[in-house]
Amino acid sequence: SPAEVVLVAGARPVIVDVEEGGFGLDVDKAIAAMTPRTKAVIFVSLFGSIPPGIPRLAAECASRGITLIEDAAQSFGATAPFPPHPRSCAFADLSCTSFFPTKPLGGYGDGGAVFTPHPHLAAALRALRAHGAERPKGPIVRVGFNARLDAMQAAIVSAKLPGLEEALAARKAAAGRYRA
Repeated sequence: SPAEVVLVAGARPVIVDVEEGGFGLDVDKAIAAMTPRTKAVIFVSLFGSIPPGIPRLAAECASRGITLIEDAAQSFGATAPFPPHPRSCAFADLSCTSFFPTKPLGGYGDGGAVFTPHPHLAAALRALRAHGAERPKGPIVRVGFNARLDAMQAAIVSAKLPGLEEALAARKAAAGRYRA
């Protein structure tokens, strides 16, 4: 969960309410909660829904030097409701998704991915997943983890990726039957 990550990092989470009538972060409340001590803002794209105020939140975070993180475990492949209609994982400084079997692009076990448009963050993430080494069999430059996606899960997710659009359409159709 986002709050767990904050606590593991040794920081204090500040919980902000969701928008009225929905499950997305209330952007006005998030901006109001920012202080000079704020290092990052995490928003959740829940149930394939990306909060519509995210461009404003992204601009505010950028102007203050605050990292914007998307928890996209439930929304991989979702299209944003704001122009130019980017996909989930395409507009935050860091976006995290899950390949757990029940997720939009599920494997047959645990795993996930982190996306970033920033080369320096991508390099740090690659090192973190491989015990802190910046290159295979290279020296350890930071404390890291053994957090690589195993070959079997990578093969399963890779095989399912070309059918993602059809799988998302089927999930939407199933959800529609529940609403009927």
